[in-house]
Amino acid sequence: MVQQVAKGITLYSGLLSLGEAFPLIKKYDLFGAGRKIRGNLMRFDVLMNAVILKHEEEKKLGGVRATKDAMDNLLEYSEYRNQTSAEVKLAKKGIKGLFLDLFIRGTDTTSVALEWALAELINHPNTMKMLQNEIDSVVGSTRLVQESDIPSLPYLNAVVKETLRLHLSLPLVFRKCREDCMISGYNISKNSRVVVSIYAINRDPDVWENAIEFIPERFLGNTLNPVDHEDKPDDLKDQNFDYVPFGGGRRGCPGAALATAVLHITLATLVQGFDWKIEGKVNIEEGVGLSAAMSHPLVCYPILRMDPSILLSK
Repeated sequence: MVQQVAKGITLYSGLLSLGEAFPLIKKYDLFGAGRKIRGNLMRFDVLMNAVILKHEEEKKLGGVRATKDAMDNLLEYSEYRNQTSAEVKLAKKGIKGLFLDLFIRGTDTTSVALEWALAELINHPNTMKMLQNEIDSVVGSTRLVQESDIPSLPYLNAVVKETLRLHLSLPLVFRKCREDCMISGYNISKNSRVVVSIYAINRDPDVWENAIEFIPERFLGNTLNPVDHEDKPDDLKDQNFDYVPFGGGRRGCPGAALATAVLHITLATLVQGFDWKIEGKVNIEEGVGLSAAMSHPLVCYPILRMDPSILLSK
């Protein structure tokens, strides 16, 4: 149910809303996207209320869990904060909002990026082979890749960066102007809502050579990119606004480090352990929705390329 709610909110949040362009008709919700989002939020609220109630009842009955989960810790913290004179309280509404962010931003977007990475590698067998060769030379075939191996796999890092450049988890970001300003000759009034297309920024042909092509080598310090990235070892945190897969500035995605870490180790494991086959080429048409998932879900066939006992030992 949580998965259905997360996907529903992500899908309907990305649909076109005439109310964003014409505020006078916003309340009419012409395409019903707002109604569907509210319905999914209500389903999530009911689910979380049941989870919170179960944890509270177990605590009243004196039940002690062998290992506390996140909900136990948050409820204890909420109770402690509410019993003290702390200025900021943690209400149940805040706990539910936190879990909603975790499920939507922390799972769906990462899985979508992983699907895109695998699809691009399948469509570019030479790139897939180069990545597998790098992992085999660094890690070998007697154990699975580990997080400690990631810094020694520059081509893997390049593949992840190129995937995030072409297929962002959040193609549009919304900002509000704090004061009157002028951008590219246009007057922007204070409090105006501005929609920034980081999708267009990451595919700007004035910055990226062969901008719509999947070429991980551009992040290995060659000349495929007019912007010099060699002196910028961490493109996710500095002020390089030619590459903003997680937004930028103080409002950048706080989960960027976690997302990239998960992408690196998961993709490396999938590529190391299996060859991935499909008839023809993967259709990389982009679908609708906030996370810009594939229009046609990836369906491919794994073929073992290492001892299965090693995979099972993970």
